[in-house]
Amino acid sequence: MSYIGPESSVRLHPLPAEAYLTPEGYDVRLPRDAQAYLEEVRQKTLPIIRTEDDVFAALADELRAAKYLDGTRESVLSHTEHVKRICLEDAQDRPDIPLYEVELDADIHDWDEALGGDTIITDEAAEATRFHRGAANATLLHQALPANSPYMRAYMGYRWSEITGIWTPSRRLVKTDDKAAAYEFQIRDDVQAKLHAERQEDFADIVERGMPKVVMDTTAMYRMMGALTTLGEKYEEWGCKPFAGNPREIVEFFAYHAKAQFMADYEMPTRSRPAELVTFTGQTAGSRLIQKIIDPAEADEFGVIHLESRRGKTTPQPPTPSTSASIVL
Repeated sequence: MSYIGPESSVRLHPLPAEAYLTPEGYDVRLPRDAQAYLEEVRQKTLPIIRTEDDVFAALADELRAAKYLDGTRESVLSHTEHVKRICLEDAQDRPDIPLYEVELDADIHDWDEALGGDTIITDEAAEATRFHRGAANATLLHQALPANSPYMRAYMGYRWSEITGIWTPSRRLVKTDDKAAAYEFQIRDDVQAKLHAERQEDFADIVERGMPKVVMDTTAMYRMMGALTTLGEKYEEWGCKPFAGNPREIVEFFAYHAKAQFMADYEMPTRSRPAELVTFTGQTAGSRLIQKIIDPAEADEFGVIHLESRRGKTTPQPPTPSTSASIVL
């Protein structure tokens, strides 16, 4: 799988060593410590992982906080299948995202929970151990499974994106649709917002908290808006906390506000970075991008044809190369 990109060659745990030392003194980069740490914090014997099927079996046994109407809880594997379904559905109209990438990324997006367990956001103790449990889980899966398998490469690439915040289009869609899926679950006939009826949460607070999780992908943002609007329309019917206002207007207000904030914080600063003139050497390095401004004279020294991004009527056409040559846009 070539789409994984440069992170496929990054170490299993790219952060400084101290980040992987737990308060209990375990180094979760080490398989023995990772196993002991997870068994201590989870208070259970971990399942044996030898194949990728074992990982999915572990996800089937791991339960999420999400409850059905009868009081039973959704499994992580069931959630994974839901996320994969909606991601493949959303990717149909996204030419920037190959479907095979989406399917792989959706399949592995919760692999951290195979041994590390699910994290309920209202559980402060679980939140405090989330990072180390995920890292320990990665250590043990990396030890058990072939590192060059499509699933493992996708898993390690997804973890790299989680750590660096650099997302491929596929991973970005999966990450955000994952959040939308949790809200879609709540409007199913066999769920009916039971959790909200129990907690008596304010609808506007739910929307304000949920929308920033998905705005980095526009497709997922509109999916989330639809789920939250339906949730608001059913709130009174299901005995949840009453609220004033139109659900659609409330959702749109917080959605577009969150999107504008995301653009201000992340998108615009990235797009407005000044161009940098760098000496053209004819060589590229994986640690940096090719410069956007190239001196044609320097490029010519290396036999590279330089095509200007802006061309006028008087701009001469480049010569047709007699041999293969690099073309720099």
